[in-house]
Amino acid sequence: MEHNNRKILYVWSNYIVKILLFLFMMLLPVSIKTSNFVLFTAVLLFFASYPFVYRFYGLPERRSLKELFSSPLVLYLFVLISFFYTVDTGETIKFMVYRASLGFVPLMFFLGFRLSRREFEAICAGIVPGVFLILTYYLLLGFYGIHRGVIGWNELTFSTLENYRVPFLVHRTYISFYALFAMVVVLFSRYIRYKLWFKIAISFFIVVSLLSYESRIIVGILALLVIVYPFLIAQGKKLIRLLLIIYGVASLAVLIPLLSGNYYRLAERFTMVGEEMNVDAVTDEVGYDSRAARWESAMEKIKERPWTGYGAGTEKKVLLPIFQLNGLVWSSLFNLDAHNQYISFCLENGIFAMLFYIYLLIYSFIRSIRQRNYIVASFVAICAVMSLVENILNVNWMITIFAVIISASIFDAGVRRKKFNY
Repeated sequence: MEHNNRKILYVWSNYIVKILLFLFMMLLPVSIKTSNFVLFTAVLLFFASYPFVYRFYGLPERRSLKELFSSPLVLYLFVLISFFYTVDTGETIKFMVYRASLGFVPLMFFLGFRLSRREFEAICAGIVPGVFLILTYYLLLGFYGIHRGVIGWNELTFSTLENYRVPFLVHRTYISFYALFAMVVVLFSRYIRYKLWFKIAISFFIVVSLLSYESRIIVGILALLVIVYPFLIAQGKKLIRLLLIIYGVASLAVLIPLLSGNYYRLAERFTMVGEEMNVDAVTDEVGYDSRAARWESAMEKIKERPWTGYGAGTEKKVLLPIFQLNGLVWSSLFNLDAHNQYISFCLENGIFAMLFYIYLLIYSFIRSIRQRNYIVASFVAICAVMSLVENILNVNWMITIFAVIISASIFDAGVRRKKFNY
């Protein structure tokens, strides 16, 4: 009787955790706080049920131990270690909470939680309705503004609201990331088949949204995806047919911002890339400080403590004096960070943290390519590129999804699940 009860608890706890992970992905574009709560509930449920079903999990394999130390958990260990030498204990403790999912999610997979490829794709698919809901909301908000005379046709864009933010206070770069990842999920799923008309419709809608949202890094990645995607999945006549469909959809999608008068906005932002890479471009020249100027200032501080850094969460506090000294008025006024995740790890946790982050991205990418899991490969590639211009793991918009996707990939998501001896 006890044996059967444990078996039932094992099956149902795993089933509920998977449902919660799906809900987490769906709610992520809509509400960060709600999605974080759902993820926390899923992890808590797993650990609460684990002692009662340990016989069905068994002890972690030796191979799993190796994978554990090639997972996001190591990034979280750098955060914990930095507590002993941080220049701001309060901020470091805060980051221990922010990045907790980097520690607990890999540990959950290490202790036995697994996803088949179909289950993994099903969980990732949760982001599709979430993205569709939030982008539709923004689109309707834009048309409502036109109808009411609040904004004109030339301002029909998702990024016209003050401070590049929308009512849910999610930065346009991260909404754009969610939208692009949703398109990747639809295009690259192998076990969940989407109809061709649905792929075309959702891709068209997302491309229009991304162009309107004007995130340069995401639009650049999108252009690369459009070029590469057909050659990954088709050959011969199918490839020609797919090329015609994709480039037809992309061309039609590009016409929307052109007709609404928004193209000049996106084009203007791309012309500023050169200034962004100019270390001498500070407030007086471009209206704000270039990223390159902030990177150069950050490197000056890294040289002072290259091995240990200054402690997790201390980046802004450490950079503010050097920004003021170097005349970066805009960066000082708004207390900005370096806008580069590689530099951020080096500044806060030392050069070894940065090197491990690079290793983690490379390891996850190679592993997913070998498994032909192009969803994970695309996710890792997008994160690697975004890390050049954003601190993606300093904000909850990216920390949790990074922990889930990378952990699921490293612990054999997509490989046949281990059969437990009931």
